[in-house]
Amino acid sequence: MNLLLKTLVSLLVCSSVMAASHVGIIVKKQGKAELLTSPSSKVTGKGPHVLFEGTYYTLKKVRLGLKVGNGSVVRTGKGAKLKIVYRNGDQFNIGEVTAYRVAWSSKKVKGKSDASTINLMYGSIRGIVNKKGPRSGMKVKTRHAVMGIRGTDFHIGQAGSAGKSSVSVLRGKVAVADIFKPKKAIEVLQGFSAELKKEVKTKTSKKSKLKETASTMELSKTTKNELTSIQSDSAIVTSKDDEKVSLKVQKELVKLEKKAVENTLSDIKDYDPELYKSLKKRKISNVDEINNAVVAQVEESAPEKRVKVDIDNLNLDADVYDKYFNVE
Repeated sequence: MNLLLKTLVSLLVCSSVMAASHVGIIVKKQGKAELLTSPSSKVTGKGPHVLFEGTYYTLKKVRLGLKVGNGSVVRTGKGAKLKIVYRNGDQFNIGEVTAYRVAWSSKKVKGKSDASTINLMYGSIRGIVNKKGPRSGMKVKTRHAVMGIRGTDFHIGQAGSAGKSSVSVLRGKVAVADIFKPKKAIEVLQGFSAELKKEVKTKTSKKSKLKETASTMELSKTTKNELTSIQSDSAIVTSKDDEKVSLKVQKELVKLEKKAVENTLSDIKDYDPELYKSLKKRKISNVDEINNAVVAQVEESAPEKRVKVDIDNLNLDADVYDKYFNVE
């Protein structure tokens, strides 16, 4: 095999491995949901097709074992929730009435992460991402915020298509910035939440009036009620009438759930060794039980009412941006 052929084979293998690491698999569902695939500027291929936010997609009904590929949009309706797990055990719980698009670069750029980007149009997601995995370095975008993930347990919400954006951190930390001013980011730590709302300011000069678009950010301690709501939002109730899947798919789902447990415990061990020891001692081996324990611990020090933090005294500078985001 000549050098050129070896290089091409190597690139194809690397590309395949990278793609596989970013493809999520639906392991749990409640109610009916949709997956929009094969994004295009016009209708192509076998239908049915839908037009969503200016792009045409092929519409698929969600079933267990279905893969969420590059450029796909996940949509849930009222009463519908999903759990998506990745090969390394990273996971996302998708709340009711949610739509988000996931995408990643197919090319590896030197010095830059190839991690994925989630664009949350509306609704909510709870993510558990290991800081040593392929999604460490991912971005999450909402209508008003851009967030950098480096391994954490977080909940992100987007109220409707124009309402407030919010993030709560249950473990680790997330960098959050105004989407209009992304280089001014703050670190939201465990036990805290940030909310952003769109604000249009009008500046008057001698020549004209200028409108400047920005978002107001409010940082506060996460309340007990907010934590209860997060846990409820990410809990999935399965029905006895759920679809039957093949033995092969069943085995795959069991493996993914096991990997999700391992990944979550590994992340907890890095951030909270005492909680990890407690979980191991209690022999908790179910992700939902682990998440309940995490929320219960954060609730112990959570206030009943919001306690705001003065953002003006925090370090809103490029250091946080450079740490969490790719510098373009």
